[in-house]
Amino acid sequence: MNEKTGKNILYWTYTAIGVLGLVMADQLSKLLAISNLQNNDSIVLIKGFFSLTYVENKGAAWGVLSGRLSILVIITIILIPLFLFGMIKLKKNKELLNTSKHKTIMLLHFDMILLLAGAIGNFIDRILKGYVVDFFQFTFIDFPVFNVADCYITVGAVIFIIIYIFMLKEEDISILLKGKKGIETVSKENK
Repeated sequence: MNEKTGKNILYWTYTAIGVLGLVMADQLSKLLAISNLQNNDSIVLIKGFFSLTYVENKGAAWGVLSGRLSILVIITIILIPLFLFGMIKLKKNKELLNTSKHKTIMLLHFDMILLLAGAIGNFIDRILKGYVVDFFQFTFIDFPVFNVADCYITVGAVIFIIIYIFMLKEEDISILLKGKKGIETVSKENK
């Protein structure tokens, strides 16, 4: 096995372990919520601020697309391959960027793992149960009840925005998306 093949195997192994571990943590938290919260009153952790409340969410956040399980499933079926495609492009083209961007690329890879795990975690619920188990509730504001997978997606979205706005330049994004063609485009634009 050559060095490049070994690095590819390591990259995808770490990716799979990361996604699988996060999905397992999400699913375990939902099993605990079902066994401890379903058919019970909320458990107040911080009075007037935060509780554990069992909710069967048949939509997305704030009840968006409630009762539209098939649409949510289709959206997820589209998003999962997009995240995987993004990881493939990231792995394939990151060496084309200068080394100062490698930490940013590692963060972006971690971000994609978070987003993928969140999508898969809620997808499993929708397929197996027809709804998503939510249980974290901020009681001091009108905020939707959410779960661990939702946390992955929210944190992932915030990280993605920060990376996009503050850490990558337009030419970096072009290189990541287009590979060597992106470098050629950047070179032509700089002439």
